[in-house]
Amino acid sequence: MLRSDALELRRELRKAPNQEGIIDWVYGFYVTPDKEVAWESVRKYYNMEDEDKFRHNTILSRTVSPSVGIDMFPVQIRQNESLIDLKSIWHDDEEEMLDALSGFRDLVREHHTSTDPYYASLTRFVYEVPAKASDGSVLEDGGETYDALIFSLCPAKLSAPALGFDEGAVENLRRRWVIGSPAAGFLYPSFNERSSDRNEAALYMKKEAGRELFESLFEMREEVISPEAHKSEWNDILSEVGVSAESASLINASLCETSETSLGKSELRRIVEEAGSSGERFEEEYEKVAGDREIPVNAISSSKVEVKTDSARIQIPAEKAVFITTRVIDGIEYILIPVDGKVSVNGTEIIIDNN
Repeated sequence: MLRSDALELRRELRKAPNQEGIIDWVYGFYVTPDKEVAWESVRKYYNMEDEDKFRHNTILSRTVSPSVGIDMFPVQIRQNESLIDLKSIWHDDEEEMLDALSGFRDLVREHHTSTDPYYASLTRFVYEVPAKASDGSVLEDGGETYDALIFSLCPAKLSAPALGFDEGAVENLRRRWVIGSPAAGFLYPSFNERSSDRNEAALYMKKEAGRELFESLFEMREEVISPEAHKSEWNDILSEVGVSAESASLINASLCETSETSLGKSELRRIVEEAGSSGERFEEEYEKVAGDREIPVNAISSSKVEVKTDSARIQIPAEKAVFITTRVIDGIEYILIPVDGKVSVNGTEIIIDNN
């Protein structure tokens, strides 16, 4: 799934509170720290109160994230027939519907390992995809119906102690469990190049949340690697190659300028060589760490460059970092950063001594 696919779905989702038929039904349940189901409900979306509609719409929009490679991970899987079947179920009797969804609920309870309470929702989303010509114009005929499930898992945190005014007195307010933004979720089938793809799921993950659950739901044909892991791998590769401060800054600048979402070994080798480092050594180290897979650019590039020593840390905008140099003066190593504008120390504007 591309960023453009996710953005198209989000635009459609935002119409849902005011347009019937985009969201069919919403199943939600709340799980306590003891993994007990304290509440569950299944409702037709158009029957929900307006405030409920907008709150759930916010959760769905955040789950379908356009940050592909950062918190949204399209992965190849084997088709999950049980999830496909769930899309089409509906019983007018709520108890029958809850019974039909209980297997999915219990699977989530079993395989989501966090000890925090959480709210989880499973939503059927239906999008009439308009066909488009090669110039991007919308065609009257030729579209398809995209029918998918969106799952969102939202951790709950206990509200902070606070004083409040209630029934004529100032008193301690009762603390409550507050449901937050999604930490994990999925879109299945994936929306790949504006079409349904049963062999792909788009997994939403914040800091590894939901990994065990996803592995139990989907037979994944590839490993999901977090941005933090990609960044660590990239740093290990460059550290083994041996790059100067100047080269490291130039490499980051090149990554920030590329329009590609991910790069493989050959493209990254070219960037490293152009920055003045060994391409042959880079390729050897890359194969040890990453093999033949590509690395998402937004996981290894940064709008700011951090220069860190044992005693200091300085952040510099990426476009200015290319001017960083290193020098050895009287046997002591220095990092030289050109002064740009005013300089202050602890908020005090200082002057530069020319002597």
